[in-house]
Amino acid sequence: MPQTADRAVLEQTVEYLLKAKTEKGVINSPAEYLKMAGEFLKGNQTASCQAGKRFLWISPDGKYMPCNDYPQYTYGTPEEARSFPIAKTCTACYTPCRGLIEQMTSPNPIKTAKMAIGLAQVL
Repeated sequence: MPQTADRAVLEQTVEYLLKAKTEKGVINSPAEYLKMAGEFLKGNQTASCQAGKRFLWISPDGKYMPCNDYPQYTYGTPEEARSFPIAKTCTACYTPCRGLIEQMTSPNPIKTAKMAIGLAQVL
C-alpha cells in the first residue's frame, strides 16, 4: 500500500493522465479505467477476478490460459478454462485485460456506455 506522499504523487499522476486525455487526446485508455487503476494502486481492492469467464489468453501452442500471470494453468478448451480456481479470490492486478473487461461488463448501463464511447474514440 502506498505511503501518504506516494498517494499524493499517484493522485497527481492520474489527474495528469486524465487532463492529457481530455485536452490533448494522447491517452487511449478510457477515463474510467484510469480512475479505477489509480484506486487499485492506492490499495483499494477490486472485486474477484473473472479470468477464464470474461477473458482468456491463447498460448502459442493453442492452450487456453485464463490469466497470463499464472501460465502453469492451461486448459484444452475455453469451457475448461472457466474452472480456473484462483479467479474467485484473486485481487492481485488491474491490468487492461481485467480492468477494461470488468468496466465494460458492469451492471451499471451508464458506466458501460461511457466505457464503450471511450473505446470507440480510440479506434
